[in-house]
Amino acid sequence: DLENCVEAPVLSVVANTISGNTLLSGNSNRNDDVQRIAVHLANHAGNLHTVAFVGCADDDGISTLSREVAVQLAQMNHRVLLINANLRDADGDTALGVQGNGILECAAGTPVEPQTSKVERLFVLPAGTGDTDPIEALSAPSFQQLLRDAATAYDFVLLDTPALHAHADALLLAKYSDACILIARARKTGFVTMEHAAQQLKLDGSKLLGTVLNRYI
Repeated sequence: DLENCVEAPVLSVVANTISGNTLLSGNSNRNDDVQRIAVHLANHAGNLHTVAFVGCADDDGISTLSREVAVQLAQMNHRVLLINANLRDADGDTALGVQGNGILECAAGTPVEPQTSKVERLFVLPAGTGDTDPIEALSAPSFQQLLRDAATAYDFVLLDTPALHAHADALLLAKYSDACILIARARKTGFVTMEHAAQQLKLDGSKLLGTVLNRYI
């Protein structure tokens, strides 16, 4: 099974979603499934601050799941910063309903501030705009300092990352994090793919908190 494959617990099996572009899902079953992930993180509050959401492919639902977990944690009275660290997706900021300076401007030396969201206690840092290479931007000392500062200013900092097998960004972001959650898409992501992804993360010294089986119908 999946747990034996990646040698990490399955945190939740998440139902399919009605709409992947909304901050709050309209599927009550999915909300319950996502809440299990949030509760697991909340149980580690104080010891676990920065968490990267990592998937193998673009359609694993990485962005939607990270947004939904962020909302659940904020509704549990935690102060949360959601960072759109997927610099490969130009539509990511639009889906979050934010615009303006973000990671790319931070990497260039411009001071940036997280933006408020429609959800109380939930703040968002967009990817921003610019031509800087994503790996170069994510490796910038200014961005790394931003993450360190955020870890002390917020209860949780959640990182939305690009697909692991498409780019190296996720490996870098997982390394910056206290732990990562590996996402598999039900009936699509194979065990061999998940095993390889888990091995890559562990090889780089990243802590794998667990896995999520997403979009299970």
